[in-house]
Amino acid sequence: MIIFAIFKVLCYNTHEMRRKNKKHNLSLPSLFLLAVAVITAMGLAERGVIPAKSEAAIFGTHVTPKKRASFAQRSVPNTALYRQAMRLRRRIARHTFVTPSVHALARALGERRKLLTRSVQVTLTASDRKEFPTWTVSLHRYPTWLKGNFSPNDATFRVDRQRIAGFLAENPPEEILPPSDAVLLEILEPEAKGKPMRVKTEGVAKAGYHLPVKGAAELLAASLTHGLAEVTLPLTPAAGRIVNASFEDLGSLELLASGRSDFRGSVPGRIANVKKGLSERVNNVLVPPGEVFSFNSTLGPITAKAGWFEALGIFNGDELRPVTGGGLCQVATTVYRAIVNAGLPIEERRAHSLYVTYYEKYGFGLDATIYPGQQNLTFRNDTGNYILVQAYYDGFEATVNFYGTSDGRKVALDGPYFTANAPEGLTINERALYGNEIAWIQTITRADGTEYKNTILSRYKLLPKSVVAKHVELWRTASAAKEESTHAAAPDLLTDARIQ
Repeated sequence: MIIFAIFKVLCYNTHEMRRKNKKHNLSLPSLFLLAVAVITAMGLAERGVIPAKSEAAIFGTHVTPKKRASFAQRSVPNTALYRQAMRLRRRIARHTFVTPSVHALARALGERRKLLTRSVQVTLTASDRKEFPTWTVSLHRYPTWLKGNFSPNDATFRVDRQRIAGFLAENPPEEILPPSDAVLLEILEPEAKGKPMRVKTEGVAKAGYHLPVKGAAELLAASLTHGLAEVTLPLTPAAGRIVNASFEDLGSLELLASGRSDFRGSVPGRIANVKKGLSERVNNVLVPPGEVFSFNSTLGPITAKAGWFEALGIFNGDELRPVTGGGLCQVATTVYRAIVNAGLPIEERRAHSLYVTYYEKYGFGLDATIYPGQQNLTFRNDTGNYILVQAYYDGFEATVNFYGTSDGRKVALDGPYFTANAPEGLTINERALYGNEIAWIQTITRADGTEYKNTILSRYKLLPKSVVAKHVELWRTASAAKEESTHAAAPDLLTDARIQ
């Protein structure tokens, strides 16, 4: 039928050409051969072997506007999209005998272009309430997440969750830091009598976060497919590990507890002292079972020659004066919070006499002041096994971790409590809390079920009412959400206020 129709058109066109121009004189065999050539050319163009041309160009005849529109609907336009479709068709043909038409491929490639413009803003969250930068996900950034599906009659592109899962398993986004491990190489002898034992390690064990690959892949695939602009993705916190390569039996060295603080806004000298105190003095201290950890014994000489800088310190309860090593109380406070979270017996500790904004985050009212020769921070290791102290900083975040062998104790903290929100029955030496005091209730539960309660008290010369009111509101919000407890295995404390 098609050959007959083309043959008829050619006969008509030949008659017209003879009538207008006697130079054109085609015999019937020539017309038949011309028809076969036209059909072959159209087939090759459809398969992408030769460029497709309009019917007018093939026939070499005059085409009216009405016929031109009809031809355009049936021909393959010579556009970039269709050229891309022809190339794709040739690639597909190398792997299969049956391929979709160029029109189907062009339509699929058009849909692919639309998908490549889609992006979603992913808000990352974790149970320890750490803040993460927003993760921007787009198919333009990850084009391999698209998969083509081809059949003899159709062609499509879709967001493939299996491809996303495979990609994320090997390439976690840079916004999500995985946990890092430390290798314990050897145990060092104390530098001098009265100095603590130390260990040599390769690296510092840091907590990180695991991305739930399967759930993340499903969420991202659905979001990009349906064009969602924003989604929330929960992460799983994970502790860094201590790998003992020293051949000394130090126990399991699992994470017992963590302490955190924030020294953002400190002056340069104070920042340098905090970083030095964490990474050079407190980090890698080893506390044998039954022994007492002394913060001051970890410091060494606090002199400019030893690399310490001047920063403000508190004297006589309410005077601020420059002092070499100013800011070491930030390190002591971070260690103290790890002690409290681990439920270890504290033998010496004193809160600051002045209210200090640096200690609000991660435990308002849980701070410790030290001064060599006058005030110290100490605790006893009653776990029956070694405790390894690791300390580090990330930006302005200070972290102290205790690693050891758990004896099964669990620790929970309730607070902070003020006169405005103190529970009934909370007294200090048979009296109520004063307006300048903050209290926490520490509950320690042993492996045998025995429970102990301790009241942690901090008293300041002055406690701003606005600060108290804000923390009372934070406490009420947390209580309503049933988040008033933190266990020793968790890397955070209850209060996470940002007042500074």
